[in-house]
Amino acid sequence: MVLRRLVFFLLAFISACLLLVLCFSSLNNPLIFDDVPFFRPGGPADLLSNGYRLSPRSWVYDTMAASFVYLSDKIIWLRVENLILHACTALVLFGFARQLLNSLDRRTAFFLNADTAAFIVAFLFVIHPLTIQTQGYLIQRTIVCATLFGLLGLWAFWQGLCGKRWALWASCLCMFLSLYAKEHAVMLPALCFLLWLLHRRSQLSSSFSTGEVFSVLAVQGTIAISVILWFKGLIGVVYEIKAEEVLSDEVFQPDGSLYVLSVLNQMGLFFKYLSTLLLPQGRMLGLDLRVAFPLGYGAWWAWAGLAAFVAYGLASCLLLLRGASKGLLGFALLFPWVLFVTELVSVRLQEPFVLYRSYLWAPGLFIALALGVRRLKKIYLVTLIPVFALYLSGLSYDRLMTLSTPVLVWNEAVQYYERQGDTPGLLGGYRLYYNLGVTYLEVGFVDLASENIEKAVALKPTYEYAHYQRGRIFLLRGKAAEAKVEFERAIDLRSSYATPYLGMADALKSLGQTDEAQRYLELGCNRGSQLACDRARPKTPLMLLPKT
Repeated sequence: MVLRRLVFFLLAFISACLLLVLCFSSLNNPLIFDDVPFFRPGGPADLLSNGYRLSPRSWVYDTMAASFVYLSDKIIWLRVENLILHACTALVLFGFARQLLNSLDRRTAFFLNADTAAFIVAFLFVIHPLTIQTQGYLIQRTIVCATLFGLLGLWAFWQGLCGKRWALWASCLCMFLSLYAKEHAVMLPALCFLLWLLHRRSQLSSSFSTGEVFSVLAVQGTIAISVILWFKGLIGVVYEIKAEEVLSDEVFQPDGSLYVLSVLNQMGLFFKYLSTLLLPQGRMLGLDLRVAFPLGYGAWWAWAGLAAFVAYGLASCLLLLRGASKGLLGFALLFPWVLFVTELVSVRLQEPFVLYRSYLWAPGLFIALALGVRRLKKIYLVTLIPVFALYLSGLSYDRLMTLSTPVLVWNEAVQYYERQGDTPGLLGGYRLYYNLGVTYLEVGFVDLASENIEKAVALKPTYEYAHYQRGRIFLLRGKAAEAKVEFERAIDLRSSYATPYLGMADALKSLGQTDEAQRYLELGCNRGSQLACDRARPKTPLMLLPKT
């Protein structure tokens, strides 16, 4: 037994070293997407100065901000923390899967024992490109923590069912930390109920009454309800800030209830998530992947998704009710299905397919994989598993290299969008071209920036931000008159948008109209631009007093 434990500790250490080698070159990756506003100058300190409040995500954001302010303001250390949390999640997955297998899949005829099977799937989880990409996106520490404490809660609940009272009640604390790390984990108490059902159907002995177990479930349910109350205003509505903007200028508009169409769409996308988890492909792993939204009830594929989603859930429930190893397979398959319910709550219009959310659901599939791995013949184990691990490692390295520069991230998103051609219901493409154009402009590739900004304007002529960037490009090319037209267009589209006033001032100054340029600086200042105020009313520099 001691030798066996030493071997597993050694394997765990080697796995940690391999994970570090895989991710080492990415630890200095730049900030991307929502990382940028969170870590803006003074942002973490401002967050901490507001004090702590009990709300979803707050404890994760506060601890991340505290780490940045009080420990080190180097992003590399935040990435190391994310990597450690990711490794801990894999470690908990190993422990949870191992105990489930030892309790429910006790056949000794298999080549692999439960410990080895659990270790293999935990290792595959930790190097999977989707999970690696998620931990590499700093602000998604919320979903990593939700998964970590969610798995701890499920494991503790199962240990409680097996006789440890302290673990049964400790699961409530874990659930609290999980649900208040990311609201998408709100269905975790339902998984605890399924674990209790699995335990009973497997005819395992229990030391506690049903009343005590349901008391624990009631506490967990209360925590879940408290989270739901925070977000009750988002149920059944379009919650995305830019949703109306995305739909404007579209030739083909959705015909029907946006909520119903969104639910149908998400049920079909559930299987797209599963296929990406089970057999990932490099071109399918981007951070911003635009997929078609059904434009009406006549989309056959939307109804096919509904039928498949319901059939999947029913089949998994039937397996669960059989108990033992088949019941465990049913639970593992229900794991992502139950947690996916949060995707059906609101209208997901412009971002219907977001891969990093599936980090939370992935452990269930890896538990199912552990059952399958145990049933493989020796020849397949020694050939397929190493090859698959190498394949996943290669994809993970590619993911991290893509995250190494924002240009690659947005270029990948544009390529995925363009591969879908003129698919009806493909919304928000203009934002991809716009973001790629701005990113090119920031690194000095003016021609490439112009090419993408032009595509953004072609898709959405009323997009004021694109007209502003168009004006910037004209200024860089020395075409002040053309730039003036674009800045005017941006101001006409949204007069409260302050930045084009500065651009207009620069264009007018280049045209020799200094008084008019000053007027636009004043207008920009009145609309809240501090830079416009500083330029319109420059402060007189302090002069040193002469010596006496």
